[in-house]
Amino acid sequence: MTNPDQSAHPPEAWSRALGTGFCGWRVLDDTTLALDLPAHCACNMTGAIRVAQAILPGVKTVQTFAGGVPDTRYEKPSARAQTWHAIPPHVARPATGSRPSYPPTPRNARTRRRTQP
Repeated sequence: MTNPDQSAHPPEAWSRALGTGFCGWRVLDDTTLALDLPAHCACNMTGAIRVAQAILPGVKTVQTFAGGVPDTRYEKPSARAQTWHAIPPHVARPATGSRPSYPPTPRNARTRRRTQP
């Protein structure tokens, strides 16, 4: 059985690891790899990191581009860190050593109503 989205992309452009069409990749610097995806596509975070690590073993940042527009980036905070962070495209890149600043969340989005027993 084939993936229904796979028919929209030529077979050679489909990446099972990324879970989407795949146009190519670029090494931006010693620790940053760019993954180029078709417009309006999103990829699997784990797959993107694995593909990037296979291409550039010391990768710390994976920047995705959907249709040439910067999209989600995945960052490993330090060489010793075990986890990666997904940073949405609208969040500015932080200064070295600092955390990204996310847009403020409306107060009511964080508040949960408690029901009386």
